Amino acid sequence: MRRETSSKGSTWISGFGTAPTRGAFVRGAILLPALAGLLTKSVLADDTKVTPSSVQYQAKPNGDKQCSKCNFFIPGQTADANGTCKIVDGVISPSGYCIAFNAK
Repeated sequence: MRRETSSKGSTWISGFGTAPTRGAFVRGAILLPALAGLLTKSVLADDTKVTPSSVQYQAKPNGDKQCSKCNFFIPGQTADANGTCKIVDGVISPSGYCIAFNAK
């Protein structure tokens, strides 16, 4: 591949089609972030949770790591009551543990 220089001094690599115009570049610079934002929203809007077995959930703590100390845990009515999790499906024990543990 060789580089070609236009009369205006810009360089473009031959074999890659025509050099983009300034207008095409600006449209792409505006369109791509907008598309990325839409894709991110659709991914974040997905409320699908993983199964307890897929994250090796257990009803007992792993040392000092337990669900009640995790950012994803949603506590029940009392401190000892079972709760839920933002990413794991089902009833979750506050003294449980899984590999998705993320300390508060």
